[in-house]
Amino acid sequence: MFCFQLDDICYAAFRGAGLRGIGSPVSPEDCAAFQKELASGIPMMLRRRLLPAGRLAVGSGVRLLGLWPDISRIIFASRTGESVRCFRMLREVFAGNGISPMDFASSVHNSNAGVLSIIRGYQGEISAVAGAESTLAAAFTEARAALCSRPDVKRILLAVSEESLEGSREILAGPADFGGEYALALVLSRFENETLEATLLNSPEDEAGKRHLRRFEGKTLLYFSPERDGTLSGRELGEALAGESGSPDGK
Repeated sequence: MFCFQLDDICYAAFRGAGLRGIGSPVSPEDCAAFQKELASGIPMMLRRRLLPAGRLAVGSGVRLLGLWPDISRIIFASRTGESVRCFRMLREVFAGNGISPMDFASSVHNSNAGVLSIIRGYQGEISAVAGAESTLAAAFTEARAALCSRPDVKRILLAVSEESLEGSREILAGPADFGGEYALALVLSRFENETLEATLLNSPEDEAGKRHLRRFEGKTLLYFSPERDGTLSGRELGEALAGESGSPDGK
C-alpha cells in the first residue's frame, strides 16, 4: 500500500464528474465548460497537435504547474498513448494517402509531456509510463520510488489520461475503458508520519467507507494499493476521488 500527501488534483472526463481541486467538484453539466477552460491554457498552435485527452492532460498540467512551481518531477501515464493517432496514420498509408507531418511528429508516447514542458518552460525530470491494464499502478509505483529514493524530489505531478477508443477497439486485445477521453492529474508529496502511515495502511477504509482519501491535521492523504487497485483505471480513480473529496473538509 502506498501513502502520499495529496496537495492538489485536477480531473476532467468526457462523461462523468470532474475536480478543479481538492473538495472542488465539477458537475457533469459543467464539465464541458471546465474542459474548455483547461484547453484555453494551451497556445493555439500547440493545442492543434494534441488529441482530446492530450488537451485535458496538458491543460491540467499547465494549471497545476502554475499553482505549484516547486514540482520537480512529472510522470505521464497512458495505456494507449498515441495509439489512436498511430492507427489513423496506418489507415491512411493502407489507403494510399500521405501522412500528416503533425501526426507523425506527435505519434510518440511522451508527446504530451513534451508539449507541457514547452508551454511551461519546464526543465526537470519527466517520465512516460505504460503498463497495460496496470498502467495506473505503474505510475504510482514510479512516484513512490522517486519520493522515497530522491530527497531532492519534494513534489510530483502525476498525470494519467486515455483517448476515446470508440471506433478503434481493435487497438487493444483485452478489456479496456471505452467511456471516452479523460485526464486525471495529481500533485503528490511524501507523507512523513511513519506511525500514522502504518495505521492508515492497515485500515482499508475509514468510518465513512472511503478507500483512497483521509484527512489528518488539515492535510489530505491519498493511498493506493497495487494489490487491491492494480487494474484500476485513471477514470475509475478520478470518479472515486470526486466522490470522496466532495467537500472542502473531505467529509
